[in-house]
Amino acid sequence: MFRIAICDDNKTFLSRELDLIASYLDPLKVKYKVDVFQSGVDLVQTEQLSSFDLFLLDYEMEGLNGFETAKVIREKAPKSCIAFVTVYYEFSREGYKYDAIRYLIKHEMSFEMELQGCLERALQIKNSHSNDPKLLEFGNKSLKVNPESIVYIQTSKHYLLYYILEKSIVTCYKKRGKIDSVLKELGNANYFLAIRTGILVNLKYVRSIDRKGFINIIAGSNFTKLIRISDSYKTDFINGYMKYLGDKS
Repeated sequence: MFRIAICDDNKTFLSRELDLIASYLDPLKVKYKVDVFQSGVDLVQTEQLSSFDLFLLDYEMEGLNGFETAKVIREKAPKSCIAFVTVYYEFSREGYKYDAIRYLIKHEMSFEMELQGCLERALQIKNSHSNDPKLLEFGNKSLKVNPESIVYIQTSKHYLLYYILEKSIVTCYKKRGKIDSVLKELGNANYFLAIRTGILVNLKYVRSIDRKGFINIIAGSNFTKLIRISDSYKTDFINGYMKYLGDKS
């Protein structure tokens, strides 16, 4: 899920922003959610601050201006993207002190194109973060895991089995949990797809899909496995796999 926070009290312009975001992201079939805040104070007080991937901040707001709001965001959500959306040219240089990815001027004719570029860049950054190592707890053992090294995950009663590639060898680790929480834990890595209820597969290790719906998974020097795709998941999985191959080429 690509999460966007817009902080702007101009309802007319806010409506335009929402329309432009939808017109860009909907054709890409990106799953996204936009939350709207009327002030910087309201935004920084939300408990979900660190869950946003992109902040679109107006500069002139009551309580906290855009830069003051950005300062709090950088402290609490250092990996999130920030873009300023304002009518002021003169503060653009200061805006980049907060590692802003864009400084968008509201009345510019190129605003639509600039906003699309901002969304594209934020999506690229979000996807790059999905590969950051995650600290996972397996019983009494803590393991720092790069999501790309996870070959597949499946449920087993109240446990999750993680098949992880380590130095060319695939090892199975077990932890308590539910499959629904896995993608969030892994930073919403978009190269995992479900092939049936309770099984997530890393597309990186899928070598082929046969006519009967079996996928061939190969990883490292010791691991090969055939798993059948459930009929109810087949169309979505094959479409997702084809898109993955297209994106890699």
